[in-house]
Amino acid sequence: MRKFTQIFSALFVALLGFACARQDALYKAIKAGDTQQVAQLIANGEDVNKHYKKENERTPLMLAAIAKETDIVELLLQNGADVNDTDINGSTALMIASVGGDTELARILLQNNANVNLADKQGFTPLMLASRRGNIDVTRLLLTHKAAIDTTNIYGETALMAASESGYADTVYLLLQVGANVNKMNTEKETALSLASANGHTDVVKHLLNAKSDINSQNNNGASALMKASANNHLETVTVLLEAGANPNLVDKIGYSALIAASYDGYTDIVKILLKYGAEINNRINEKGEILAGETALMAASRRGHIDTVKVLLAAGADVHIKNNNGQTALKHANYKKHTHIVNLLREAGAKE
Repeated sequence: MRKFTQIFSALFVALLGFACARQDALYKAIKAGDTQQVAQLIANGEDVNKHYKKENERTPLMLAAIAKETDIVELLLQNGADVNDTDINGSTALMIASVGGDTELARILLQNNANVNLADKQGFTPLMLASRRGNIDVTRLLLTHKAAIDTTNIYGETALMAASESGYADTVYLLLQVGANVNKMNTEKETALSLASANGHTDVVKHLLNAKSDINSQNNNGASALMKASANNHLETVTVLLEAGANPNLVDKIGYSALIAASYDGYTDIVKILLKYGAEINNRINEKGEILAGETALMAASRRGHIDTVKVLLAAGADVHIKNNNGQTALKHANYKKHTHIVNLLREAGAKE
């Protein structure tokens, strides 16, 4: 019995090794783009739906899609490859083609009944993935195959948000043309406009505004598109938003306005245009009349040592006597941080200890 067990074990190991060798052969053939070798291995009984652990449980079809080996993809599909099989992350071959921008590959997969609306474990669909990469031809193809436009992932993001955040204006325009919801919000209450503004994608912002995006929408933290653009020093985007009617005096949940945010980082050109469009220079309350932290733009710029911004604010009438909730003035901030040049400016403007 013991001898039989030893023989069986040896045979099992040998068979396992042989199977692994064959699987490795298919893997290598796909990686090498050797269609003839792949065909031979399939004819010899190779499993076309094998999952490779070392490749995140991807199948031969997925590996061929990654390598953009269209002939091998077709060969695998003709021999029973599951077009909708998924890897460890829930990704399909169509998702791989969508990310890679391979329109012909995506077309072949769709013709072989790839599920256009299947989502991965994070809720990303092929349309979202193609849109995020600005792969407009694939995006257009997916839409012709009835891809759901406003489906959301686990973060509440849509294809339009993905394209907007990444700055692909042509893709954004296409999605808007087919009816994408311009005011849909993600889990953080960010809209496509807010995401585009934060990244300074001005052309995208223009498309979204033309589609009637809510220009003064605020996220979970109370930040608007204008605040996001101002805080990130995107002058052109700020200008477009202000010209379109963005409210420069909205404040977030800690009482920061676009002006305070720009002053904090010394974005002087942003400060200038915000003031031009009516930003309240001494405002330190929110729309409910709450003072919150009580900080002003002048305090923010003084504390951070931005002398050019301080000069602009003083010239525009910033009040040097206002105190925050801790009784601190702009002068006290500047003194504490040892910004002597700003201390002198503030004293010249009438500030006192």
